[in-house]
Amino acid sequence: KRAITHYTVLSTTSQYALLEVVIDTGRKHQIRVHLAEMGHPIAGDKDYGASSNPIHRLALHAYSLAFPHPVTGEKMAFRIPPPPEFQRTFGTTIPDLQDTGAQG
Repeated sequence: KRAITHYTVLSTTSQYALLEVVIDTGRKHQIRVHLAEMGHPIAGDKDYGASSNPIHRLALHAYSLAFPHPVTGEKMAFRIPPPPEFQRTFGTTIPDLQDTGAQG
């Protein structure tokens, strides 16, 4: 099945890149599969080829989620900042994702 993933590099270190990822489709493990296929698995994702695990978990975080309410159809939007271990791993201030075009 077709799966569409868009990404923007927000910041980098010598070992890692922080990405904003927006998916047009919702396939199982879509982000994990696409990044691994590009040769850049998500840190901590041993199932898809990651060789490091700097935060002792999959380094994937849903900053913004939006979907229609199943009964009313009203748009439901949620945002939660990245966890502190993301900041420690990147050693820099994480950009304000609100200004990068993240939908939600």
